[in-house]
Amino acid sequence: MVYAFVLKIFLAFFGGIALVSNSALLVYTLLLKERHMFEKLVLIHVTGSAITGLGYLTSYTIKLSTSCHLHYSTPANCIARSPQIFCFVIGIPMESMGVLILVFDRFIATLNRSSWKFTNYHLVICMSTIASIVTCMAIALLLLCLYTKGTIISSCCYMETTAPKYYYELYYYLILSTGYANITVFTVTAIRYWHKRLHQLDSEHLQQSSGKYEAVCMKHTAIICLFGFMLQTIPSTISTYAYHNDIDSVIVPNMSAICIACYCAYPVYRFWTNPFCNRDNNSSVTFLNT
Repeated sequence: MVYAFVLKIFLAFFGGIALVSNSALLVYTLLLKERHMFEKLVLIHVTGSAITGLGYLTSYTIKLSTSCHLHYSTPANCIARSPQIFCFVIGIPMESMGVLILVFDRFIATLNRSSWKFTNYHLVICMSTIASIVTCMAIALLLLCLYTKGTIISSCCYMETTAPKYYYELYYYLILSTGYANITVFTVTAIRYWHKRLHQLDSEHLQQSSGKYEAVCMKHTAIICLFGFMLQTIPSTISTYAYHNDIDSVIVPNMSAICIACYCAYPVYRFWTNPFCNRDNNSSVTFLNT
């Protein structure tokens, strides 16, 4: 009982940190007079993390004031009492797919083809596609809950007990497949980047702003991708396996405690270290050792 209470406080607290830190980074980036494409792409990941943080904060703050017990109810009642479930349905896939776009952007940058690069047009397409996917997922959950008959559900309305089992598993299979795709593409990109860098050590490329820009982007992508893989993909794999095989239900909330660190790691890093770049009075870019 005490452990469960402490776990709820932990998740609510770090959910608040994820919400505030990602929202602050989002506002900071939007207020910049000049934004690089990498900074724009990061906004997808940051927005998804902020929405997920809101879900954790709201969900576990409510759970602190109520005791969780199994009772007969309908998923529709849970949706009505706990609409923050949609924060997880929208936020986590958006965050994960945002990372996938980042690593593909870095992969394209290693191809040495100037005509292949992300533009504002491609950014709009990516954002529209992700928005369409998460909207369809949210609508599907709503319809399934509305047309599902009464069953035994936790009074805390956990997503794993509210959503139908096949929906919950498909939801996490999407997140897991995206997570493993992220680390796979990033690994290939990192190998190509270091191979490219070794062949340019004797050139002036690394002394130029474009070379420094690529280095900083690669570093930030590595931080986001590796944190996501270690703190989200691996714990989610364990959680999904436990849920599918009806193993101890304590595993799922424990894995959630690990995953929450993923959503606040990058903005905390950004604000703890130097900003991505400073702009002088002439609006030129000066890259820092971030």
